[in-house]
Amino acid sequence: MLYTRHDTVCCTWGTDPEFFVEDKNGKVISPHHLTTGTKKNPEAIPNSGWSCQIDGMALEFNSPVFYSFSTLAYEVRKFLSSRALLDFLSERNGGEQVCLSDKICHTFDEDVWDSAPDSSKELGCNPDFDAYTGEMNPKPVPANERFRTVSGHLAIGWIEGFSWHDDITQEHFDVCRHLVRNFVSLGYLDKLTDISKLEQEDVRRSLYGQPGAFRPKPFGVEWRAPSNYWCRAQGVQRKVFYDYLNEEY
Repeated sequence: MLYTRHDTVCCTWGTDPEFFVEDKNGKVISPHHLTTGTKKNPEAIPNSGWSCQIDGMALEFNSPVFYSFSTLAYEVRKFLSSRALLDFLSERNGGEQVCLSDKICHTFDEDVWDSAPDSSKELGCNPDFDAYTGEMNPKPVPANERFRTVSGHLAIGWIEGFSWHDDITQEHFDVCRHLVRNFVSLGYLDKLTDISKLEQEDVRRSLYGQPGAFRPKPFGVEWRAPSNYWCRAQGVQRKVFYDYLNEEY
């Protein structure tokens, strides 16, 4: 049972948004030289509480744990514009400015693609699932091998005293499916979507991040549908999940 009341919740919120990186001329580059972090061993970003790692042709950032979506949304925006992040990226790029792109999908130029290590070109990781069918989603296969997308996953936790080694029970899997379906049916994915980039969103979701995409986790669930748009959107914390925070499921 997940119970929340107003914006004080008995669950945790986190995110691991992915971003393409642009150089000072606005060209999307490979970020493989900007961090030593990996999925298993993320690199801490000094003076921020966040960490990062390479995720294919993008940078992925890992948030601390927060106890409301409002706080998470505020802290994500604050981090993305922080001096700590700016200094970290600039230092790793030899003092030259780089920035996080606002693109949610991109086809890399051939020279950039060729300069990236083979490990960055691997597509797909652990499988995710469809909340509507309960089945595993197929591995994405883009028509152009240089095409990539980025996301802004949400991690919602409600299991106290969990262990990363805990098995996922069928009951827990079904609760995750129910929760994600409710997020979609209540319109929260629409509120997390950039309406000015609907064409890009449609392309992205045709390969990755369909509305019901999720992974069950020992702590709760990871909803994998949203792009990274919401991480920078002003006021998103006021319009997303407010109604849901007064419901019981």
